[in-house]
Amino acid sequence: MDPSKPHIVTFPLDRRPRATRASGSKVRTGCITCKKRHVKCDEAKPHCMRCLKSKGNCEGYERRTPDPPTAKKLIPKPLTPTPSLSPEPRTSAIETKGNGRLPSPQIQTTQPSQIYLESVPFSALSQPPFPQPQDEKEKTYFDQWLVISRSMTGGLVPADFWAKAIPQSSYCEKAVKSAVLAVGALSSALMTNTGPEPLTKEELYKIPSYTDALTYHADALRLVRQATSHDGVRIAVVCCILFFVYAGMAEEEETALRHLIHGTMILEQFINSQFGTSFNMLVQQQPASAYSSTAAFYFQVEDEIFQVFNRIAYHFLVHKYLLQSRMSVPAGEIFLHQPVMKPAHEIPSVFDNLVQARRWWDVLLARAGDSARERLNWSAQFPYPDWVIKPDVITIDAGGGGGVGKRHHSGQHRHNQDNQSIMEAWHSAFGPLYQSACDTQQERFDDFIRAIYLEVQFLTHRASVRCFTTPDYDTVASLNRDFGDIVRLLGIVLHFQIPSFVAHDAVFTIDMGHVVSLHLVATMCRDSALRQRAIGLLEKYPRRDGLWDSRGVVSMARLGQVVEQENLADGTTEEQWDRLKHREMSMDCSRHTSTLKALRRDVGSGIWILRTETIGW
Repeated sequence: MDPSKPHIVTFPLDRRPRATRASGSKVRTGCITCKKRHVKCDEAKPHCMRCLKSKGNCEGYERRTPDPPTAKKLIPKPLTPTPSLSPEPRTSAIETKGNGRLPSPQIQTTQPSQIYLESVPFSALSQPPFPQPQDEKEKTYFDQWLVISRSMTGGLVPADFWAKAIPQSSYCEKAVKSAVLAVGALSSALMTNTGPEPLTKEELYKIPSYTDALTYHADALRLVRQATSHDGVRIAVVCCILFFVYAGMAEEEETALRHLIHGTMILEQFINSQFGTSFNMLVQQQPASAYSSTAAFYFQVEDEIFQVFNRIAYHFLVHKYLLQSRMSVPAGEIFLHQPVMKPAHEIPSVFDNLVQARRWWDVLLARAGDSARERLNWSAQFPYPDWVIKPDVITIDAGGGGGVGKRHHSGQHRHNQDNQSIMEAWHSAFGPLYQSACDTQQERFDDFIRAIYLEVQFLTHRASVRCFTTPDYDTVASLNRDFGDIVRLLGIVLHFQIPSFVAHDAVFTIDMGHVVSLHLVATMCRDSALRQRAIGLLEKYPRRDGLWDSRGVVSMARLGQVVEQENLADGTTEEQWDRLKHREMSMDCSRHTSTLKALRRDVGSGIWILRTETIGW
């Protein structure tokens, strides 16, 4: 393994003979990692600092004495509920239909789902105790995990998978426990920063909780490899999700996505080994109790695990598409390709409740992600003409020439129409539920906020699809009403969502939160006032939604506003929009820089030239 590359967990399911290497004399001192690398170890305890600084993890030192006797196991405490997500009452200027003030939300959490498949560790964890920390340090990091786990789904939907299932799984799986403590320790380290600038690596190494995070992370990687074939599958799937969260919080995008790919491959191989090609037959043979009455998946395990993987994967695809991502991770390797979800044509005419609507939205989001992946692959085969990226561009074909609007393939267009019709069917089934939530917002405020949240996600998806498939000026300008609704509704959601979090500038989620939606408004909306309002919300409520950092989006949006203003100086509205269509944006979270490539007018000659500008944030 090349030590210069990110340290990624791979876990083959098939029992294959392992390659051996010639034996030789080994150094008797030093850590395990330095021995493997054949370099001198600084022998720092408990982990080599040279390894931590160069590779980010150290496998520790070999034990030369037998382990001490195991202490008598403590009787675990009974399960305690997750802390309430309700913010403290606060004065609000947001008005309802009767000009009254919205009450403080009381967002309730549901009980953890019952898992059917026994081969998944959560099957026996409906009500187990949380793990007992060994010392005060572990307790601090575990408590920190419980705090941040509340925000993993944005704080608007139940987070039982993060706040209950994973901590409960760590009770019996050391690898999961180490991964949880690593995330908690890393979060504690990042929250010590009180200044506007991010901490450097040198500053982080001086924080004890950061070195603890590296130690726990290295332990989790080691323990996953040491797991048995049967248990290792179960552990590796959960740990890959936790490794993604850890790398995402550490702003290591490539590493995070490769953990996601490996977790997806493990899960797919596991399904193949359990069900093979007879999965549909297995579904028909299962008792009625095996199915979920509210979820859009056949088994509850898919309801818990699959939606997490596919939601994170959708983050990547939207990031790669909307921001012209520099990341080299292949888009086609992300999504699960197993027929485990109900066909989209089985959408009910009216949803029974918001949980059912949310689960069906997850199904359609996975389908939309698959369509986005196809668009990315197709776009790679039919790139823009050479003249678009030449630095000596003088004129732009107002008719679109080789622009975005002319790049449709008939088959792709029909596929887009099919997906959009399915999304509209979902919206039709959701409509009565949304109207009821709005009418009864005083009595059921939590449902009102959650309904708004789903409506924003739908509006965002519909607007983004239309902006891509038919990006002419009239079509994009007609979306101003949707853009206005997105900004207005998110203003309500964020007002009540963020106070429920501790240190909202450190919020990290894996949900499609407000950053993606407001980025779309800030870059595509043809109403300058709405663009400014979207940027204002991003600045007021900073956070990271997976791969989306609101600070980077704000920096790009501010630079984009300069380009928008400059673009108004020449040509008709259609010509101005045709120039703007060729903007390319990218964000590098590890370096805290944003890059915008756009046609800019040379002041001296008046010629429009393609320029690239990079700014820090």
